[in-house]
Amino acid sequence: MNQQSCTHTDPPSKDNTQHIHWWQVDLGKLILVSYIIIANRVDCCRYRDHCCVRGCVPALRLANFTVELGRLESNRSINYTVCRYFDGVAGQLTNLTCTRSIWGQFVRISLIGETLTLCEVEVYGDTDDKQLTGEVAPQRFDNLK
Repeated sequence: MNQQSCTHTDPPSKDNTQHIHWWQVDLGKLILVSYIIIANRVDCCRYRDHCCVRGCVPALRLANFTVELGRLESNRSINYTVCRYFDGVAGQLTNLTCTRSIWGQFVRISLIGETLTLCEVEVYGDTDDKQLTGEVAPQRFDNLK
């Protein structure tokens, strides 16, 4: 994993600790998503002075977050369904199985109050409505910026 390819939101302000930080990707088509793998920063943001305000806690940047899947509706709005809420601190690689398989074209990862940092996001699922088998159609997004 290339630590230089991670993306992050601005740090939270002292005046707005409840701000929602989010990242979203358009998969380009509907996918029946079964699970998602997220790569987290492990170097404590040593290249950015503002990242480690709480000391060097490598996984602190990805904790207590929500993964949602969105579908584009006929009125051009996006209807989101929660895939999974992750309670706790994520490791270097976090495998998330949705509470159930969900159709989605958009994947949104969000958290409240902290900087959101992501290094890689892999989305696994199927593009048709047949029952999922052992094979999945991966959609991989590397070098997020």
